[in-house]
Amino acid sequence: MPDNSYGITVEDISARLTARTLAAVTDDSGGRTVNEALVAEKILDAEAIFHSYAGVYYVTPISPESSDYRAVRKVVIDLAAWELLSRRPHAISGDTGEIERTRYEATLAWLKALASRHRTVQLTGSAERGDAAPASGGAEVIADAPQFAGEALVDF
Repeated sequence: MPDNSYGITVEDISARLTARTLAAVTDDSGGRTVNEALVAEKILDAEAIFHSYAGVYYVTPISPESSDYRAVRKVVIDLAAWELLSRRPHAISGDTGEIERTRYEATLAWLKALASRHRTVQLTGSAERGDAAPASGGAEVIADAPQFAGEALVDF
């Protein structure tokens, strides 16, 4: 089993990008062979990104028994694919580049909605944290009153 939380393999990434594209973005010398160590590193980077968002409200890693597990794997694969593709922008030029960028932006929007205070996306089959961190990344709202109201600026 791979050394990552979601069992993602080089084959999973290759199925997402094609072996030829994967070799082109990971082989720094000739573009003909897949650098499996680099792929494994980018999978771990993608998991870290996912956990930074999901960890606001959910226990991570997401359990394989969760009904959300397959969706999470897909998100992590998409993030890892983008991490790899962005190493070699020329490999994703034209329509392919636009499709990949749109897919990445949609994934990032989904993650932001998952970590949002409004929680417009939820992992309904996953364990929630009992001590959920503030949705703003650590900052807390301590007053809802406007700080720069007209009367506060009169003497300014």
